[in-house]
Parts: sequence; C-alpha cells; structure tokens
Amino acid sequence: MVNLFELFDAEYKFMDIVWARKHISIAELTRICEKELGWKRSTTYSMIKKLCKRGIIKNEKAIVTMLIAKEGVQKYKADILSYGEIDRSIPSFIISFL
Repeated sequence: MVNLFELFDAEYKFMDIVWARKHISIAELTRICEKELGWKRSTTYSMIKKLCKRGIIKNEKAIVTMLIAKEGVQKYKADILSYGEIDRSIPSFIISFL
C-alpha cells in the first residue's frame, strides 16, 4: 500500500496545481492540466479519481479540494532521504540522491 504522503512524479505535478489554488473546479483543473501538463481530459479525471480514493484530495460538487498539505509531502520526502532508503554512508547518499 502506498503511503498517503508518497506521491509519484505525475501526482506531485498535479497536486502542485491543486495546492496553488486550494479549491478548484474540475473544469478549470482540466484546462490547466491540459495547458501545463499536456494531459487529456480523461487523464485528469483518472488522476482525480485515483487521488480521491487515496484520501489526498476530495471532489465535492465538481470542486477539487486538497486534503493533505504540500509541507507534509515535502517532510515525508526529506525524512525518506534522511532516514529511510539510504544507509547513512556518503557514497550511498550521493548515489541515491543522483
């Protein structure tokens, strides 16, 4: 199971759009994703459905609202780098970072 704060690249880019606006209509979100990410409408709708299911956003009356803060995701990423996926050696850190 994926951690609530673990976002893959496309999810993070999508969430950047949502975080910048906090509340956004699906119509506007679709237009922005098409312009900024090159996504089709169906891709945006799939992402909305996926992130709603994971509890990251909610879609109520065609308004998308964030449920997790960007800072939480950034802290999670920093914690992973600091404690999780590297074994505290400089060479491993550099390889993981690159």
